[in-house]
Amino acid sequence: MLSSCLGHALLALCGSAAHNGRDLLTSALQMLSRTQLALAVLGLLLLCTAGATSARAIRGRIPHETWRAVHLLTCLGAALGIAHQMAGPDLAENSCALGRGHCCTPRSSCCWFGTGSSSPYARH
Repeated sequence: MLSSCLGHALLALCGSAAHNGRDLLTSALQMLSRTQLALAVLGLLLLCTAGATSARAIRGRIPHETWRAVHLLTCLGAALGIAHQMAGPDLAENSCALGRGHCCTPRSSCCWFGTGSSSPYARH
């Protein structure tokens, strides 16, 4: 999932730079000036932080409580990503698509957080 999100961000940045005829840095700064994109990047950073702390080399060196607290930030990261989806041009300008987005978001959240032993928050 992280690679998909990182790929999405990178391809969106490259596409914006090519479309506007700007370099990547200028395009990135212009994109980050939009509130929803800045929040989406923050959410992605939170998800990447949680992913990084799951690496065996790091996870064994930090207390379990710290690891758990960092992983609870995935809830915030996912919420910021969902807010980014709801504010995107595909949904914001199309009421039919927005309705489908509101229906799909709870399903996506259930798939993301899971239930039972497959949940990332289940005790091991």
